[in-house]
Amino acid sequence: MTASAPITLVCIGLVLTAAGASLLQQFGPFEANGIIAQADVVDRRVERVHHDEQSVTEYFVTLRYDFEGEVLSTEVAVPFGAYDKLAESATQMIHVLGGNPSQIEVFVGRNFTVGQWVLRLGLVLSVAGLVALWWTFAHVRSAMAARDFGEIETVRVEGIGHNSEAYWLRWRDVTGAVRKSISSTSSRRYDAYPTGTEISVFRDSRGKTWWVGDVGPRANSPTVPDEGKPTS
Repeated sequence: MTASAPITLVCIGLVLTAAGASLLQQFGPFEANGIIAQADVVDRRVERVHHDEQSVTEYFVTLRYDFEGEVLSTEVAVPFGAYDKLAESATQMIHVLGGNPSQIEVFVGRNFTVGQWVLRLGLVLSVAGLVALWWTFAHVRSAMAARDFGEIETVRVEGIGHNSEAYWLRWRDVTGAVRKSISSTSSRRYDAYPTGTEISVFRDSRGKTWWVGDVGPRANSPTVPDEGKPTS
């Protein structure tokens, strides 16, 4: 795993966390001070607007409701699904914000619940990304330690492994265990290493071996080659 994947995960998590927090901030007052009222749909309209040279369709409904003896009408923007559901003359239970009755929530509690779930998902993804990032850097530290202080071994390539997304070099170390290089999105990187090629690897303190082509040669060690040595 490269560092880009967990960083992307953290970024997505932070965006979702911010979006969830924004929804909670926006609709939290309805949970604390909202009053449930029955509203009638008295008008609907569709508007085509242009944003960044793109045409966007926006949907609006006007709701009429009674609040403390006063009849109020408020137009709100809604997604298409809600617009399709709220036909004229239909009734809808809404949230009216106490102290500011012109502010309404069309679907009682929905936005606050969505905000909670988005916030939780964002936090989970952020934590998962940070854990993955820590694991990636720990992986890198282990590889660098093997390069600088581990034993140098010469092994033979046993082929190129792959799946639908990546390729890697395979070899068998001196213990008989099959090891592999850090994966790459292209197989061309391994064209110079056909089966049977001798390559140099470094063994870390846990017994894992790292290919010199992944971690680079040890400083001041010209005996460690950075390319394969075909055997006769």
